[in-house]
Amino acid sequence: MVVANLWGRKTGRPSSIVLIPAIVLLVSGSIGFRGLAAIAGGDLLLGVGQFLQMFVVAVTILVGIMIGYTITRPEPGL
Repeated sequence: MVVANLWGRKTGRPSSIVLIPAIVLLVSGSIGFRGLAAIAGGDLLLGVGQFLQMFVVAVTILVGIMIGYTITRPEPGL
């Protein structure tokens, strides 16, 4: 967030150009697919644990984004 917002200010371009690829790298979709595969394979405990882990990762990413916006606010027009 901080790097994306500072980059956006310096270049005059939207910070989402840097932000979206960074978020895509952090998305926890593979953990969810592994959990679904574990449940489909009959291991309910492992599958539910991986689904819980997926939500923890998603909430952690959300908190990081919120803290980043608090540290450096994006330009209003960007």
